[in-house]
Amino acid sequence: MSLAIDSLTAEEEETVQAIRAGLQASNSAKMVQQGLDLSLIERHEMRLAARENGQLRGGLLGYVKYNWLYTDTLWVSPEHQGQGIGAALLGEAERQAIALGAKRAWLLSLTLEAPDYYLRHGYRVFGELPDYPEGHVMRFLEKSLKD
Repeated sequence: MSLAIDSLTAEEEETVQAIRAGLQASNSAKMVQQGLDLSLIERHEMRLAARENGQLRGGLLGYVKYNWLYTDTLWVSPEHQGQGIGAALLGEAERQAIALGAKRAWLLSLTLEAPDYYLRHGYRVFGELPDYPEGHVMRFLEKSLKD
């Protein structure tokens, strides 16, 4: 066997999709074998924008999959922080996620950002990656969602 491993270029999106599809097919087969609902593997995008008079003030990007809400990005413009915009975005994402069947939520957050912000919104730390970046910690947080 002559195996070659190389980095993919931006133009090789078809290969990237083939890799993702291969994993999804493998996971789907295992889910069927275990009697799990295949709809759990579907990814429902979550894209929210907070606007005031048409001006973007913040946003949340994430998705629901396996009955979990994952928040990838929560951003509020610096001049509008502390006005409840982040809390409103989190709340709306959680409401929409519950409607899609989510029971729990998770996210990653750096301590150089707002170290206790998510704790104040009911999240708990379930893991940490030290020195990410050096001198800071990447926190893994989760919370239960209630209807």
